Amino acid sequence: MSAPNEKQEPRLRSQAAAEAAGTFALTFGGPASVALTATDASFGRLVLVAAVFAAIVAGSIVGVGRLSGSYINPAVTVAAAVRGSLPTRRAAAFVAAQLAGAGAAGLALLALFPPTSASAYLGSTALAPTVSAPVGTVLEMVATFVLAFAALNAGRFAKSPPAVAAVVGGILFLLIVAFGPLTGASFNPARSLGPALASLHLDDLWVYVVGPLAGGALAGAASRLVATRTS
Repeated sequence: MSAPNEKQEPRLRSQAAAEAAGTFALTFGGPASVALTATDASFGRLVLVAAVFAAIVAGSIVGVGRLSGSYINPAVTVAAAVRGSLPTRRAAAFVAAQLAGAGAAGLALLALFPPTSASAYLGSTALAPTVSAPVGTVLEMVATFVLAFAALNAGRFAKSPPAVAAVVGGILFLLIVAFGPLTGASFNPARSLGPALASLHLDDLWVYVVGPLAGGALAGAASRLVATRTS
C-alpha cells in the first residue's frame, strides 16, 4: 500500500499544473490586450481590457476550478492559506506554479511584442504620474482585499462554478475599471511580474508585490474571522 503522501503527489502535480496554465492564460491574455491597445487612452479601451481579464478569470474558474480551485494569483493563494482552507504545502506549490506560468507568459509576450513603451512594456502595470508608490501600494492592497475576500466567500452565495465565476469576474471587472487609471489594476503579483521581468521594466514593481500580498493576507484573516463567527 502506498503512503498517503505518495498517493497525493500526482494530484498535487496536476493541481499545480492547472494553476500554472490558468496563470499563464491570465498573464498572457490580459497584458496582450494592454499591449495591443497601448496607444488608446479612451475609456472604451479600459473597459475592453477589464473585460478580457474578467473573462479569463471567469473561464479559469469554470474550467479548472474543480481541480485546483483556480486561484491563479499568489495573493488569493496567500488569502486561502491564511484563512486555513489551503494547506501550507499546497499553497507553496501553487505559488511556485503561478510564478512559473507568469514567467512563461512573459516570454510569450516578449516573442510577440516589442518590450518598449509602444507595447506598454508588454502590458506591464504602471502607476499614474499623480500616484506615488506608497499610495499605489495602499490602493493595490485595498483592491486586492476586496477581490480576494470575494473569491474566498463567493461560494457562500453562488452555488455553482458558473455563478462563482460570474461573481468573481464581475468584481474584477469593476475593480479594474475603478483602479486601472491609478495603478494599472494588478491585484496579482504574478500578473505584474511576468511582463515586467520579460521587458525589464521594473519601475515600482515592488508595489505590485507588497500591496496585493498584504491585501490577500488581510482578506484571509477577515474571512477566517467571519467563518468563526458564523460557524
